[in-house]
Amino acid sequence: MDTPACALCGAQPAAAITVRRHVGMLIMQRFYKIKAPLCRQHGRDLAAKWLGKTLIQGWWGYISFIVNFFAVGTDIVALVRYSRLAPPINRPQQ
Repeated sequence: MDTPACALCGAQPAAAITVRRHVGMLIMQRFYKIKAPLCRQHGRDLAAKWLGKTLIQGWWGYISFIVNFFAVGTDIVALVRYSRLAPPINRPQQ
């Protein structure tokens, strides 16, 4: 079985796990979503960065307050799943 390579560095193993970000505004909302194959290091970095931004920017608005729980939960799951990947190997020389 051929495992995908990281979209950023080319290391393996990599996994395509959905990472979400939510920005709440008083009247509107903005959603971001990435599902790209990333290695453990890049996946954890992305999930942690987006989780931090979502925790700060996601709560502003009545509907956003409720929707943000879903985005935070998704990012926590992504962070755990990326953490369970094996350390990156087969990293191409740059």
